[in-house]
Amino acid sequence: MADSGTALRIHQLSAGYGHNTAALHQVSLSVPSGRVTAIVGPNGAGKSTLMKVLAGIHPSSHGSIELFGQAVDGLDARRRLTSGLSLCPERRRMFPEMTIHENLLMGALTARPAEAKARIERAYDSVPWLRERRKALAGNLSGGQQQILAIWRAMMSAPRLLLLDEPSLGLSPKVVGDVAQLIRDISADRTMTVLIVEQNMALGLRLATDVHVLNQGRIIRSGTADELREDRELIATYLG
Repeated sequence: MADSGTALRIHQLSAGYGHNTAALHQVSLSVPSGRVTAIVGPNGAGKSTLMKVLAGIHPSSHGSIELFGQAVDGLDARRRLTSGLSLCPERRRMFPEMTIHENLLMGALTARPAEAKARIERAYDSVPWLRERRKALAGNLSGGQQQILAIWRAMMSAPRLLLLDEPSLGLSPKVVGDVAQLIRDISADRTMTVLIVEQNMALGLRLATDVHVLNQGRIIRSGTADELREDRELIATYLG
């Protein structure tokens, strides 16, 4: 089972680009262990910046981050990865000239060979077409196939906390449904915590138990998915 309590705690986190462009303003939130949490908001709200800061690939200017009770502010991206955090980035970021199998191996670089093999076999068992097309170049896959591969590549480090940055971006409704089902499947046994950031509020409300709304770099609303579905003003603003 996942650690009980809180997987991720963010306190007054701020970040930006240069001296005059602030992207996050004192963001504070907690992510419960073993559950799916969503951060939703419009384009330009600061969602992807938050994910980059959490993963250690963009610096914060203020605040603190705790992962399973341990401060990770001073850790680089690789050390955060080995501490149990893995990011599936926005727009997939495939290695297009590598095969499906090679992309999965890249995700398993921190694992021992036997562990890497077992994790890849799990991916193949869960998504049979990955095995069938394992020698296909990632660059030749459809957007939806690349997204599914990207999620499994992020899973290869056996994370305790999986960050998914805009997993529905650029995908058709049918393919979004396939990606949503994969997220449900990988989080079903509650051994892993999932944090999603999404512009697609309907998807965030459908997948998550807890939802935070980020706008202009600030958390403006937090609650359970059920509570936010009942917020008529919020729904009218973001779902029309």
